[in-house]
Amino acid sequence: MRNRLSGGREATKASEKNEPVFRSYPGPEMSDELARLYNTLAKEIYAEETTLEGLLLAIDEAVSEQGMPSVAADCLRMMVLDAYDMVEDAAIPGARLVQEAADHMPSLLIYVDLLLRMKEFDQGREILTRARQQWPQSWNLLEYLITLEVFAQRLETAQELVREARLNKVLDARGEDLESQIDKAMSGPHWPKTYRFSSKHYLVESDISEAICKEAASLLEGAYTSYSVRLQRITNLENNKFRVFLFSGEASYQRYVGESLGADAENTAGLFSGFLKQLLIWNVPKRESMMQTVVHEGFHQYLDLAAFRAPNWFNEGMAEYIEAAELVNGRWTDGQVRHDHLENLKKKTMMPLADFVNISARRFYAGDVGLHYSQAWAFIHFLRNSSKKEGDLFDRLFKGFVESPSSGRVVRDAFEDVDMAALDEQLLAYLEELRND
Repeated sequence: MRNRLSGGREATKASEKNEPVFRSYPGPEMSDELARLYNTLAKEIYAEETTLEGLLLAIDEAVSEQGMPSVAADCLRMMVLDAYDMVEDAAIPGARLVQEAADHMPSLLIYVDLLLRMKEFDQGREILTRARQQWPQSWNLLEYLITLEVFAQRLETAQELVREARLNKVLDARGEDLESQIDKAMSGPHWPKTYRFSSKHYLVESDISEAICKEAASLLEGAYTSYSVRLQRITNLENNKFRVFLFSGEASYQRYVGESLGADAENTAGLFSGFLKQLLIWNVPKRESMMQTVVHEGFHQYLDLAAFRAPNWFNEGMAEYIEAAELVNGRWTDGQVRHDHLENLKKKTMMPLADFVNISARRFYAGDVGLHYSQAWAFIHFLRNSSKKEGDLFDRLFKGFVESPSSGRVVRDAFEDVDMAALDEQLLAYLEELRND
């Protein structure tokens, strides 16, 4: 979802055709002083320089001491809890907002985004459908509804909505891009010749050969068996198989990613798109490297169904961990040491775990990304291989991510009684042992 309130910026621009303009806050008009306070607090939420507790306290004080209306305060509470990945907590003030400020589209869209992440598609659809009666020419509302239907895997419904937008002349350039994305979500790449292989849980397609489809499917099935035994089995997967596309060259892979996701996939060997629900890999010169990418990105594809709101450090750490797994006598064995990560961590200083387990997606993929990947691998390896106590902590985290979209709450609860400074020391000692083995 693209439309988010951030720093008091209007979610909809006056220059967008047929889009109404809203104040940054919902509810009655406030004094200039209160409006500035609201916008200042909103900026602090996304600056990531104030703690969750500090922000919530500041919002409460804005109500009790400065007289900020409760409806505006609820919008800030929803935003800050959302920013800290406490989705279900954020939905509580969000539900109040939908009742008290139904005429403020930006607040409504943030709440719908929360519902999407909780997979409450019916409720989100109902809210958007009702809102469209109030703003029938709003492309923003229609875009959210189309996106919701894509995530709900109701692709034909999404297509119908795009056709409706064309008929009503609501569609803009973004709509044309979205129409192309839906087409690719349904049909995949349009190759001159397509090879396919369908295994129990995977449908693999390629413009290379049927043999490579079989090889990738076999590798992915083996990895999935390991996930099923050690993590979680996905129900009804036989009737809704994972989709995998293997490209013969980098150019066609880059073009498909650019057209379908509007993203730059330069310097990548593959990726998993949670929007398209597709695993995309190109035929890098070394077959071993290609298959490692298949396994790495295949874990992201698995986790998208098992626990799609797991934090980035967990998702990437597990993918790096699984990528090194090996087939021994027909069985997958994990726990192999990644010496590349060990070497990287020897040269650099890791982030304290108290900060690392709460790192946002923006911070994880910014700065020294290589260090973040190495630390994520190291912490996962430590949790899964050092002792029963750490293994139980891993299981508690994974179970929490499966059961709740509020990864921030899961992390807080899991580490509530853990001495994080001591855990830092244990991790460093564990990595030193790995180096000396």
